[in-house]
Amino acid sequence: RRMLEFTPQGVTNVVWGLASLARYPGPELLDGAAAQAMQFLRTSNVPMQVSNLMWAFGKLLHDPGDEFLLVVEGAAVRMLPDFSPQELSNTLWGFAILGRRPAALLAAMQDQLDSQMAVAAVDWTNHQSACTAVWALAILRAHHLPWWRRTWDHVTRFDGELEDEMKRQIFQAWLLAESDTRAFISSADAADLEGNATFGEKTQDISSHRLTNLTLPAWGPLLQECKEAWMERTNSNIHMSNFHIAVCNTLSRLGVRFSNEVKTEDGLFSMDIGLHPARYSFELAPGHLVKLGTYSHISVGVGDTTDQSTATCSSVSPDKHSNSSRAWCGMAEPSEYATYNGLKVAIEVDGKSHFTCNTRRVLGPTLARGRLLRARNWYVVSIPGFEWEGLNSDIEREHYMQRKLAGLGVTRRCL
Repeated sequence: RRMLEFTPQGVTNVVWGLASLARYPGPELLDGAAAQAMQFLRTSNVPMQVSNLMWAFGKLLHDPGDEFLLVVEGAAVRMLPDFSPQELSNTLWGFAILGRRPAALLAAMQDQLDSQMAVAAVDWTNHQSACTAVWALAILRAHHLPWWRRTWDHVTRFDGELEDEMKRQIFQAWLLAESDTRAFISSADAADLEGNATFGEKTQDISSHRLTNLTLPAWGPLLQECKEAWMERTNSNIHMSNFHIAVCNTLSRLGVRFSNEVKTEDGLFSMDIGLHPARYSFELAPGHLVKLGTYSHISVGVGDTTDQSTATCSSVSPDKHSNSSRAWCGMAEPSEYATYNGLKVAIEVDGKSHFTCNTRRVLGPTLARGRLLRARNWYVVSIPGFEWEGLNSDIEREHYMQRKLAGLGVTRRCL
């Protein structure tokens, strides 16, 4: 209620402080701060206010709304000659995290390339800011800008040791540039982002932009180091959450065959679940569920409401030696994956870190990961945690999963 009494700097400091503490106060306070900030950003001449607000909303994973983002973008365009490299980097980072492409700002950056921005693009005093800018522009599909290439060239000339996180930013930026340059991105991308429509005439969703006239930065020793840092994270960041296990148990009850922690052929990405084609099954009496055996090629674990008999198994077949029907489902040959429109099918169990806290929009890094997986011929089915949490029984979870997998050729067909 007292937000209206805050000065512009006070509003900025409150949001920035909460983000620095990683403390999400709830949507009411942040929406109020965004509404108040719009009033002064329309006439502000303080770039740090734009920068800190965008960084804070990105850090808090809070969607401040279409109107706010358009006002911020307009303020950034107006003050662009006065932005420091770090202020511009933090502003771009906020847009990239929220998955919103500031088309007018990017156009202004290109227009001013021959003026003060050309100096800023190569005059980085903070290596982290330069790496962040390279990463954010790649996430935003703006790596076709000469500004991005100049900053990239500056990054690759750094002296001294880069932190591993900075190396991973550089490598992901290169991967995104490579996938777009090699024309892996198709018109099917828009279907992945249903519900993330553009939110203004100037500021666009990053999925809607198409790139032309790209040139791929050359591979060199730095990129090899960055790749090694990326691979170390990929190979060590393998963890099956309770959410993941619950999804596996549901797939098992449905007789879906799958493998856990499936890697792309180049080994750069690990996906939660890879799906295999359906083979065969058998009729059950109405109202009966399939009883699963305990033989398994992979370890799945047991959920709170599922006993060991629902762990994944190796194939689907009736048990001829028992009066009860049992089905074996789960892992097949690693090269045998279900396909959809020519792409192999995977499931990702997406927790809170993949969506904005208030509007549940898919975040920019998750969208970028989807681009890179599609470039490697994978079709990803997302299981959002907020949808899963609303399912109150095994039956509801099975029906939900059947809807998600409809038409993908991975559910059992009866004999």
